Amino acid sequence: RDVVLRRVSLQKLIRSQKGKCLQCGLYFTPLDNIEVHHHQRKADGGPDSYKNLQAIHRHCHDQITKDAMPKKLNDARRGAV
Repeated sequence: RDVVLRRVSLQKLIRSQKGKCLQCGLYFTPLDNIEVHHHQRKADGGPDSYKNLQAIHRHCHDQITKDAMPKKLNDARRGAV
């Protein structure tokens, strides 16, 4: 049931975004990996509300997450400590 609700919510987000990723602006295709992103991070007090969610490509989400990481953590991940 949870999976069905999440799928319906994702479909609703995609429809409200007119089928486009809000990060890169490209249209979603059936082959895309799509994730739900919190516009204002939960760690920063962002709500779990529908208005704070956006559907974006997985690779766009990866880029946002990478850009949000502190530089020191990024360096450690690359092995350049």
